[in-house]
Amino acid sequence: MNKPIKSVSAGNIVIGEGDVKICVPILGTTAEEILNNARKAAESPADFFEWRADYFLSNTDDQINILIKLHEICGERPIIFTYRRIAEGGMSVDGDEQYLKVLCKMADERAAEIFDIEATLSEQYLNDILSYVKNNGIKVVLSHHDFKRIPPDAELLSLYRTMHATDADIIKLAVMPETPEDVQRFIEVSSYFYSNEAKKPLIAIAMGEMGSVTRVNPASCGSCVSFAVVDEAFVAGQQNVYELAKILKVNK
Repeated sequence: MNKPIKSVSAGNIVIGEGDVKICVPILGTTAEEILNNARKAAESPADFFEWRADYFLSNTDDQINILIKLHEICGERPIIFTYRRIAEGGMSVDGDEQYLKVLCKMADERAAEIFDIEATLSEQYLNDILSYVKNNGIKVVLSHHDFKRIPPDAELLSLYRTMHATDADIIKLAVMPETPEDVQRFIEVSSYFYSNEAKKPLIAIAMGEMGSVTRVNPASCGSCVSFAVVDEAFVAGQQNVYELAKILKVNK
């Protein structure tokens, strides 16, 4: 195996060290809905949370106020600030420049312990925002989503290597299988990359019902985080947080 994975400390957890961590997304289109969902999530065995700010169509000042209240509810458990755009499966229609303005404003306020940044940004934009966010003491999850397929093995490995070569702290890759064989390929390539090349934590997800094995047994592909929900899943394959916690405990 390669050198030890460099773990990432955020809030009261260490990602990439010890047990697989469970992250629960917090969604909502109004402040009341967001905070109600956060209270439910805070009662769960989740290790940390992801606020999908792209569902909340408001200005950055309102987003900052929401995050202040979310931290009051979630306590020491950290929060990922995610402002996902449509091409990556989100709700925001912002172009690159507006997307970066939102991230910079939130970084200036140090509004969350972890930011999700989309790997599909142009190289210059990506390098600039990574530096800006990290200079504010914020950890970065660099994410890439492919809702159509799981790329061929060589392309998949190249994608991992390209993302890993950036200054991001954690790499997240979510892809859509078309066959069970795709899922097995993804597990094998991800596991190989984690075991032989990775120096930082990896989040690897095969989406949909077909890929649910990567959520209930994330360690099979070297993944250190699994996302789960408190109520009904909003995307296929997601697990209930209470059930997932039991499964992960058995699989330890």
